Amino acid sequence: MQEAGQNSLAQAAGTAEFVENATGAAAGLQATGHHAMAMIELGMAIHPLMDATSPAHTDAHGKPRVWNPSELSAHRKAESGSPTAAQQQQMSKEIQERYRDVVRP
Repeated sequence: MQEAGQNSLAQAAGTAEFVENATGAAAGLQATGHHAMAMIELGMAIHPLMDATSPAHTDAHGKPRVWNPSELSAHRKAESGSPTAAQQQQMSKEIQERYRDVVRP
């Protein structure tokens, strides 16, 4: 999600950096034999990828919504929505790529 006052490009760059860093950390853990911890870190890395397909996190055009803690109830309700088939397919592809990055660096 986008912070109040943050532009979409800054949000996307921050998310990409977070995903890359978490994936790298997961790969490092995997390489040193810490599989369970690597999978936890991988889960952290893929969470934003999944959020990108969530109606609670993006608008109808796929742009991130601005996070407003006072709208938590509406956010929870929106989380019950489902991504489209195309969004699910893209999300699955990205998750599989990240998994491969971790287990086969």
